[in-house]
Amino acid sequence: MGAICLSKGNGLPLSTGNEQLPQDILDEEKQEDGERFLRIPPTADMLAAAQSHAQSVFKTESMTLDEVRIWTNKNPFITAILCSQWGQYLGYFDVLPLTESGETRMVSGLIEEREISSDDVFAPEEMSNAKTLYVAGIAVKGMGTELGKNRAAAMLVGLANYIEYFYGVEQRRIIAVAATPAGEQILKRVNARICCLSCNRKDGHDLYEFYFTPQLYEQVMRVAKRRADPPRIESVAHPIWLVDPSLLHILTGSTADSYYHIKTLEDTLRRCLVQELSKITDKWWKQRIPNDTRENSEKRMEGAVQKEPWKTKEAFKPVDFLDFTDYEKVILRNDNWKEAFKPIFHNKEYVQLRMSELVALRNSIMHGRELTWDDKQKVSIFCKELLRPFAVHEDLGIEIAGANSRKPDD
Repeated sequence: MGAICLSKGNGLPLSTGNEQLPQDILDEEKQEDGERFLRIPPTADMLAAAQSHAQSVFKTESMTLDEVRIWTNKNPFITAILCSQWGQYLGYFDVLPLTESGETRMVSGLIEEREISSDDVFAPEEMSNAKTLYVAGIAVKGMGTELGKNRAAAMLVGLANYIEYFYGVEQRRIIAVAATPAGEQILKRVNARICCLSCNRKDGHDLYEFYFTPQLYEQVMRVAKRRADPPRIESVAHPIWLVDPSLLHILTGSTADSYYHIKTLEDTLRRCLVQELSKITDKWWKQRIPNDTRENSEKRMEGAVQKEPWKTKEAFKPVDFLDFTDYEKVILRNDNWKEAFKPIFHNKEYVQLRMSELVALRNSIMHGRELTWDDKQKVSIFCKELLRPFAVHEDLGIEIAGANSRKPDD
């Protein structure tokens, strides 16, 4: 949508060498937007907000919303939106997985950004095959302020996690245009080099390249996280096509809304478990999670750790590996229900009924089976009913406030 512009006058602390990193982005206290997260793919409203933001930052160099939609219609996962805990728009980035022809045309200078066509971008089921990624734009709100720099650090961590999430940390070529001095400074801090001079390009800007490696990923995680907590990825974009391409219709077809409802419910219940049980005891994972549930979750986590050894230990939490059926077990366990969840959900039998009904519907979605109209209505109604105790933004499908966690009566 534009180019790279994360903070005025301050490049982000990216490094692949041993040079001294700027301390102003490290030493400030963490600012508060609540728990930030990345929304992938963005809603139509958020995509429009990102385009408006890009226009205010990059002026005439920004693309129109219709031009951006040429890309997102081909692959809705190229744009990520940074949001506050309350669903407020904070910034965006675009990462395009270029086809071989798209890469050649862009690197040679034959085309500028707005001339990248849908044929130059991989579709979702093929995007992991991209050898070159084009970072089309990055921007955060509040540039030049302390909060803006904090958001910029969060965006940097989010961008690194996004690339790792979709493409892994194998050495992959990243190209980007530096349309501003701040953008140029950022690129130089990752030891990017010019691969196409401005005099050879239609847009009149130098095109830079660098390589995303495990070492760079670790550097970003280690340095930028000192300034800002990593944003959580809130997405229907789990790369399930790497497992079963037949599930792709979940992401773009009529079942997508049902997936959103289920995903929102799972994320909200997981956060509710942590929030409410940790009020009772710091050892809630051992004392309040059934033994078999805890052991199975830890085994799944161990398997994930072995598959992704480049991630730090802090990146893995056993609660994130609970199965959908585990939420019911934990919530309805007698001591948990009495001390934590009864004031929230009130009716134990109702929770049990709705969760058991959702299990089969969720399994149908995850296994690529198209839902009937009646089943889609059930998913929508049941999820909204279970989410009623929480403050939920219906359009964005995210939790924007904690549970109504008043203490049970003595």
